[in-house]
Amino acid sequence: MTPTANTNEDEESSREAAVDPEDVGDPIVFRPFEGTETGGPSVEEDEAELASAPSSDDGGTHAAALRISKTRKTPDAKDLENEENTLPPSRAVEAESRPTESTSTTLDSSTKAQSKHSTEADDQSLTLRGQASAQSSSLSGRRSVSRSSIRWTQTPASRPFDRRFHARSVSAALIASRNASPAFLTSHSRQSSISSQITVRSLEEEDETQKPWDVVKWSKLKKITSQVFSEAGRRAFGARTYVSVGASIAVGTSKGIILLFDYQQNLKGIIGQGTNAAECGSVTSLATSADHSTIASGHANGSIFTWDVTRPARPVLQITPIAIPQLSSRSSDGHVADHAVLHLGFLGARNTALASADSSGMAFSHLATRGLGAVGRTVKSTRILGRYPETAITPGSLKKPSTVLACAPLPLGNVAQVTDDIGLTALLTPHLLVIVSTMPIAQTQFKAPRSQRVAAHGAMTGSLAWFPAVQLKNRSSESANGESCAKLVHCWSNLLSVLDIHAKASGSENDKRPDLSFNPRNQWRCDEAIVAVQWLSRSIIAVLTVTQKLLILEDYNMRISDASDLNARHIYHQDSFSRQLQPLVDRAEQEDPSMHGVVPDAYYMSFKSYKGRLFLLGMSDLAMGTLSNWADRLVALMEAGSLVNAVLLATAYYSGQSDKITVGLPEDDSTRHARVRERLLQIMSASLRYIFKADENDELETNIRVSLQDLIDPIFKACITMDEKDYLLDEVYEWYSDASCQDLFLEAMEPRIIDDKITEIPPIVLQELILWYTSHGSGDRLEAMVCCLNTNTMDIDQVCATCKSYNLYDAFVYIWTHAFADYVTPLAELLLLSQSDDSNNDEDSSSSAERQEPASKMFPYMAYTFTGRIYPKGSGMASDVATAAQSSMYAFLFASQIVDWPGYNDKHISLATLQDVKNYPYLRAVLRYDISSFMSMLNEAFEDPFLNIEQDPYVNNHAPGDTVEWPSSGFTITRTRIITILLEVVVGPVFGQSERTYLNIFIARNLPKFPQFILLPTSVLHRVLTELCDYPSDDFAGEAQLSVEYLLSYYHPTDVQPLIPLFRSAGFFRVLKSTYKGLRQYAKWVETFFDDSEDRAAVFECIIQCLRPNANLSNRQRKDVKEVILSHAEELADTDARRVAVVLLDYAQDILGKTLDRLDGRSDLQFSFLRAFLEPSDLGSTETELPSSFAAQYTGTYVKLMCRYEPHRVADFISIVPSNNLHLDETLPVMESSGVIDAAVLLMARDGLVSDAMYRLTKHLNVVSIALVGLLDAAGSQPDRSNTQENVDELLKTIQKYATVGTWLCRAKTAPDGKDVTGRPPAKLAKPSQVTESDLTLRELLWLDLVDSVVALSRAVSRHEDGNNIANDEGPMSVNEHATQTLRTVVQDIFTALLSASTAVSTSKAQVAPPPAILTQSVAEASPQKPPSFLSILRCFLTRASVTSPTLSDLRAVLASIFSAYAFEESILQLSSSLIDKDIFAQIKDADTRRRMGWRPRTMACEGCRRRTWGPGAGVGHWELWRERHAKKVIEKASSGKAFNGNGKSRVNDETQVAGDNERNATADVADTKDKPDALVLFACYHVWHRICLESALHETTMLKPSASEQTEGDGHARGQRYYCPLCTDTRTSST
Repeated sequence: MTPTANTNEDEESSREAAVDPEDVGDPIVFRPFEGTETGGPSVEEDEAELASAPSSDDGGTHAAALRISKTRKTPDAKDLENEENTLPPSRAVEAESRPTESTSTTLDSSTKAQSKHSTEADDQSLTLRGQASAQSSSLSGRRSVSRSSIRWTQTPASRPFDRRFHARSVSAALIASRNASPAFLTSHSRQSSISSQITVRSLEEEDETQKPWDVVKWSKLKKITSQVFSEAGRRAFGARTYVSVGASIAVGTSKGIILLFDYQQNLKGIIGQGTNAAECGSVTSLATSADHSTIASGHANGSIFTWDVTRPARPVLQITPIAIPQLSSRSSDGHVADHAVLHLGFLGARNTALASADSSGMAFSHLATRGLGAVGRTVKSTRILGRYPETAITPGSLKKPSTVLACAPLPLGNVAQVTDDIGLTALLTPHLLVIVSTMPIAQTQFKAPRSQRVAAHGAMTGSLAWFPAVQLKNRSSESANGESCAKLVHCWSNLLSVLDIHAKASGSENDKRPDLSFNPRNQWRCDEAIVAVQWLSRSIIAVLTVTQKLLILEDYNMRISDASDLNARHIYHQDSFSRQLQPLVDRAEQEDPSMHGVVPDAYYMSFKSYKGRLFLLGMSDLAMGTLSNWADRLVALMEAGSLVNAVLLATAYYSGQSDKITVGLPEDDSTRHARVRERLLQIMSASLRYIFKADENDELETNIRVSLQDLIDPIFKACITMDEKDYLLDEVYEWYSDASCQDLFLEAMEPRIIDDKITEIPPIVLQELILWYTSHGSGDRLEAMVCCLNTNTMDIDQVCATCKSYNLYDAFVYIWTHAFADYVTPLAELLLLSQSDDSNNDEDSSSSAERQEPASKMFPYMAYTFTGRIYPKGSGMASDVATAAQSSMYAFLFASQIVDWPGYNDKHISLATLQDVKNYPYLRAVLRYDISSFMSMLNEAFEDPFLNIEQDPYVNNHAPGDTVEWPSSGFTITRTRIITILLEVVVGPVFGQSERTYLNIFIARNLPKFPQFILLPTSVLHRVLTELCDYPSDDFAGEAQLSVEYLLSYYHPTDVQPLIPLFRSAGFFRVLKSTYKGLRQYAKWVETFFDDSEDRAAVFECIIQCLRPNANLSNRQRKDVKEVILSHAEELADTDARRVAVVLLDYAQDILGKTLDRLDGRSDLQFSFLRAFLEPSDLGSTETELPSSFAAQYTGTYVKLMCRYEPHRVADFISIVPSNNLHLDETLPVMESSGVIDAAVLLMARDGLVSDAMYRLTKHLNVVSIALVGLLDAAGSQPDRSNTQENVDELLKTIQKYATVGTWLCRAKTAPDGKDVTGRPPAKLAKPSQVTESDLTLRELLWLDLVDSVVALSRAVSRHEDGNNIANDEGPMSVNEHATQTLRTVVQDIFTALLSASTAVSTSKAQVAPPPAILTQSVAEASPQKPPSFLSILRCFLTRASVTSPTLSDLRAVLASIFSAYAFEESILQLSSSLIDKDIFAQIKDADTRRRMGWRPRTMACEGCRRRTWGPGAGVGHWELWRERHAKKVIEKASSGKAFNGNGKSRVNDETQVAGDNERNATADVADTKDKPDALVLFACYHVWHRICLESALHETTMLKPSASEQTEGDGHARGQRYYCPLCTDTRTSST
């Protein structure tokens, strides 16, 4: 590419001399962004910036920037007040969002049309037609919030000190907020619309299917549609192909004509009709100059025209393409003929400078010189991207298929920039993003490859859009000079990126080119491929996906603010790129079969934006979309009757929880609040007025109460968010009160009070709150609310009287303490209630219970106050307030005489009922009422640090019974003094043992915690200790013992021995244990654990501590401990026998045998005890080895016990026990009596008694056979059939087990030398027909005995098959049939095992499922030997059977089942073999199919001569050659029977060799033909050559390498020739 300098000396005038907008036509006005009241897309954008917002294709507006006036007349409050009685609530809001006068602009008459339309809409009578939907979409029904008062209830007397008086607070989680409206608070979802609930009246131009709350409001341009898309319009002008939007709307057609419309939809001009443009094909691109005076059009044949909109008769410029034959002799650059110009745009402010790109992937800049019309002007075209078609045919070059997916020059902003004069143009290809400056010379400024984050198999799409630098209204951190930078958004597939371009003037005087910096800022991945993108404002991007989904994207945070489906609009699209890009997709699919890339249609010609509006060219219409602002959305909701959603959405706008930038709200909170506050108040007031007015006119579809209930929660949320509580509690409450719905208001206010969102309410509302909740029996909920309110606005007298009358003493205490800082009066009031309970003995029980409950509140109240917390909320008091409250409360409670306290209404509280009490009257009254709760309260109060400080002294020196004045000074109180007073009061005749126990527990629990603050004499501590041992009832036992432990940790008596009997009689075993351990009396320590049944398991740890080697015990002490263990051996074993064994094995092996002897009467404990020793897997964590003498002595005993308790495990255990530890004479009788025959057989076989083992086995089989036959005989007379079935099943399982053991015995037990265990050598071989039992080996005799016994058993049972049959519960088979079938299966298994053993090479390779433990050891002892003879054993078996059954009729069924089983096994083998063969055949067939698959050439042309090699146009010679070659192959196959490759190719070598990154050698598929010029060679790299062209190229590079097996054919070519692709071979080789 050779850039040329710009020779245009008479360049078009600069922006100062640009045409005035009044001369070129009036552009569109964006009403919703006017003025400051409704805001714009971004608060940082100036009004002038909005006016100059760029179009996607017109190059922007700079000198012709449109100015929008800020003139607006806003109706005042009086106008709104007059309007409220005649209009629905939306009109009151609309009065603010719509101007009453048309905005004064310098724009065209389209503004008048819109103003007229707005006026008509305002004049219409707006009614709320969506009430039914609005009510159905209203918030969910109210949830009644149940609050239960925190009452003080007495806990059981046994645990009074675990109580804590926790803060009374109502969790906010209990009061769930209402669900947010799904339509407006989840804007990311495409399904966020509530279209199913609300409908809106459509305007004449608006789409009838859209919803009023949609982000983009679409209007169909009906007049333009009727002229462009009508049948007459199509015949006259052609079908629409392109739309461009600027000061006018330009539509290109398929006949090369441009239709120009204004914004009143009037046809202003027809451009191109009757000119050369009409002969250049359809319009494929359009562009509008910066001053809107010139329009450029690109056509399908590559021509470009520019037109003066005022004189459209002939073009200003005509740039013709270069014909293909003239490419080689061209003298200038330009588009190639028949390649459509897809992208076009004006460069800067010049009307004669353009940039264009065509379908072949080439881009040019065009600069016209001064002249008179099209004849006098010359155009200089400079290629800035791509290559001409002829350069792609040079041999050895491989060009990637490419095209220009998007191309756009940088438009002009409303502020001059250094980039305005360099013609900055962005171009996007499938591989690169290139930004080129075209003036004064073409120069690449930025280049970026396709991002690696783009999926290789994704849709191959690309789009871009500029936003120019503009002047900002407010300076921001991103721009110190108040100007924003230019931005470029570009997309590859589903990846969107934003690039910031910062430009500044060069510091060099000679070089006037600006310094540019390109900063990638954001990336965002979409779920779908992006086909078009446009800027709606500086912060908002409109994205169109391949499924025609519109996404509104915020720039800086890359957040989707809204999504809508445009499928119903049928956007016009066409296939512009598949012809160029399909080879690229095919290549990607060949390199990676998992890829499935596609080339979607292009949408850039149909998706345009201009001044914040979107324009869609559809298949049958032209639509315009306006991005609605926040006020418009609120008005739309109000008009649709969705009052609740309108309030919720306005609240979200105020708080910033909803979209801000998209709807034109500022990010700054204060500015946004000022804009939305007044509008939100108007919406709420208008909604309430409308509900009442509609109710009066009977227009509400639901009851007024339902409508007010739906509205109350949104109003509360809005008012609390805006902190408009005065409006809420005055005006809104008045509305609800007038409708007699104040209960709805009060219930909605409750959760807000609990959450401290409302802390002050007027007295009238508070009075109504108290009356309503008390009248409905919800006093607990009322108390919870009152305790959260500020008392400054309350009428204290009235509220306190009401609270006391309804027993709301929690609320009374809270109000009194907060209003007067008086903490004694509430306590005195509660104490009076407790005294009235005692004095009014004749009072009914219900009245007493009502007074009893409030009186009990004194204890949590005292606990809160003594710990510095506010009652009943639990929050902390200020330190000075807490100190004063605690001092006054302690002084009153522990006053030694009766005092007068200034209380309610200046009256003095005096407890007359306590006049007869001599000292501490108040304390005595509280203790008499509930000493347990008092001690719990005091236990909590002792933890407060207030009792640690020094208080001012107060001395009571009055005589008992005197009434004294309240002291002005403080009251000295300490923990010691409190306990001393309590001891003085409680230890007396008035209080009993229970009260003293409570006090003693309190003292014992607190003394160790505060030893430095509580000083008591030793005598008192000793008395407390002894009295704790003498508790009044078992309910005190646990607490008393714990208290003694606390006390002994602080108090250490000099002589503990006298206390031990007290501890034992009281059952204080934990105290006894610690005492004995401290006295080093270890034997008694261990023995105490046996007395303590609740903690007996801890004795093992005690024994370990006493008997471990490093324990500091004498031999005598150890002996005493062991004696205790032996004396309690049975108790220890009952606790955990196995743990006893482990502990004694580790620490006391010398008493193992004695311990086992002590368990002589408990065989179950002996079994568990021995199991821990003799089965190491269950031994646990111990590593101590068991003495061999103990194992040898007690193994036999353990086996006997196992036969009794776990007979199924005997065989497994015997297999791991040494044989010398067991004695047959002792164990065999026990085994046989227990039925553990398998273990007995194993034991005898291991000792070499194989014959005896088989004898015992067959003997027991006969016994089982007799039992089974007897059971079957008696089955008919048994009434319980299920029991009979269970017994038969149990016997059959036993037979199967014995058969398995016998099989193992026959197969595994022979002598290592091949002799029988009896020493008899094997018999000589004889013919099977002559073999007798004397000729059989011992092993064969064993098989014979086993087979004979099992067959005899089966024969005996089968005789009863025709007898009495009992139906089985589990199926139709009878018991006899079931038994017979099972036994035949057993016989079949034995014969199968015999046949397997007779054919096995060694006995260890064929095994039949004996017990695992048996098989593991015994098979290992077997050695290879001669297998038994199946025929010999069978003949001897038949000989025996002939004696017992001469006719053999009863053996027929057995033998038939045996041989049928063999036949079945043969069938299974044949079936398996056929399946395997079929699978192998399928794999081989698949491999053969893959081998026969050929390679698909990359192109149809030879890489050498570029002539077509195959496909259409290649000639018929290839077909004739293939037929000839195929016939030759058939003859060769018939003569030699040798297979050939059916695809007509003889592949010399199927492998592809790769050497390095660029060195690729492939064995070619050479056509086996005669010396023809059409013979082809196809390489693995997909390059195809004529063989002559290939050999010529290889000879030139000396790369032709004959193989060793080369054979020369008659045509002179080597049949085994090895070729290399010249294009894919290392360049060093090809250059030599």
